[in-house]
Amino acid sequence: MKMVGRVLLAFVIPLAVSSAQTSFSSTDVQSIFGIGKVWHQYWVGNDTGGSVGTYNIGSPSASNAQVWSLPGFALVDTTLMYLVSPASTPFPADFPGATVVQQSSFPTATSFEYYRFTPDSMVNLGTADTMQGVSPILRTKNRVELLFPATLGSTFASRDYQPGGGGWWSIQMRTNTWDAYGTLSFPLASYQTMRLKTRKIQYQYNNLGVLQSQDTSYSFLWPTKEGYIFEVNEGGTQQVDSGTVNVLAFQYTVVTMATGVQKVRETLPAEFRLSQNYPNPFNPSTRISYSLPSGGFTVLTVHNILGERVATLFDGVQAAGEHSVTFSGSNLSSGVYFYRLQHNGQILTRRMVLLK
Repeated sequence: MKMVGRVLLAFVIPLAVSSAQTSFSSTDVQSIFGIGKVWHQYWVGNDTGGSVGTYNIGSPSASNAQVWSLPGFALVDTTLMYLVSPASTPFPADFPGATVVQQSSFPTATSFEYYRFTPDSMVNLGTADTMQGVSPILRTKNRVELLFPATLGSTFASRDYQPGGGGWWSIQMRTNTWDAYGTLSFPLASYQTMRLKTRKIQYQYNNLGVLQSQDTSYSFLWPTKEGYIFEVNEGGTQQVDSGTVNVLAFQYTVVTMATGVQKVRETLPAEFRLSQNYPNPFNPSTRISYSLPSGGFTVLTVHNILGERVATLFDGVQAAGEHSVTFSGSNLSSGVYFYRLQHNGQILTRRMVLLK
């Protein structure tokens, strides 16, 4: 969905009468991550990697309840994520102590994210990505995602180490604060929520251990105990935590119980579309989504700047519908690449950037 130059309107309204402040316990969050649950994720970002518009994120406040509403447009249904037992996955021994796994399946790849819950914490142990014809890619994180009880004003920090190609590596330092409360509003209902502000600083080092770059970004998360999660990734050079901000991406998640039927959309897409990969730039993996209005022979490939094919992500007959593929550039060098979709005589091409 192309949203270049469009202003997205949402309102944050102080409530005249303060609503009850909410909090989240380990039991509350584990109910959202319960085995058998399904996460339906809806996302929109700019096809060129820039701002998709603006959004009023509210402000830090422990005394005034606020109302946040979803942007006034339809987000794209992109991903189904299934919560499964670690024992049902291929890599439980690589992530000891995991209590639940978030599994995402794509036409040629499957991703597993391993979590450990305790009464006072939720830890992301790491991920394992499998792809046809490629050895599994395992990444250990041991990143603290939440501390419990999560209450208004509480703060916690987390740290990530990410290896890159050519000996490059990066460290991500996160400071997370529950800094506002109120309701997440829908047309027919509203649910209590708190705002989780995450300030991330990423330090990137070369193979000699010399700092090459430092970037700061903000993201904001509004979860509810009923299983609705709204997230905003802030963009632009002015990183702030209140008022109207530029947005790189919106993501909205609905958590339901598994029905035994795995499908992405209720209706077939009306057009042949190749979406911008997300994230972009990426390191080392990214997601490529596309729409096929009819079934037929489909080829999805990745090429370097010289036009040489470096990866084949799909090659065969594929049904109509929405499709997603995870591409890993772990064996490639930093630079500009192009991904090309051929389907029933039509061709679409987009540009992406691998930054290690």
